[in-house]
Amino acid sequence: MRSTALQTCNLSQNFIKRIPSKLATKFTSLKELDLATNHLSSLPDELRHLEDLTKLDISHNHFTEVPQIVYRIDSLKTLSAQGNEIKNVDVSRLKALPNISEVNLQDNPLTADVHSQLVELNTITILLTPQDPDLDAVD
Repeated sequence: MRSTALQTCNLSQNFIKRIPSKLATKFTSLKELDLATNHLSSLPDELRHLEDLTKLDISHNHFTEVPQIVYRIDSLKTLSAQGNEIKNVDVSRLKALPNISEVNLQDNPLTADVHSQLVELNTITILLTPQDPDLDAVD
């Protein structure tokens, strides 16, 4: 496989707790990386080497925030992060990504402030679960 340029990698539904840093250094041509439905709570900094990565799916894991490395992947167009435990998003860094066009943050317990900032974005398609002030007041 050393001469194969892997462009799509689907590691979803594998009970993975950690992504090895070598994934990004060995398969630098990846365009799509699906890590959905695992037990991840962080991503390795080496993902910055994936200069062609356009689609990243980290849905249904254990992230409490959008991983910092995501903001360093300039080629990223689509981020799926629904169904995590994400409360905070660095909205200014998110909108500074040059190619980002769609972000799915549905089914995350976003703070009211972050939710309202994301709703205000008009250059990126942001998928959000509507906030219910009555239910949020119960917490």
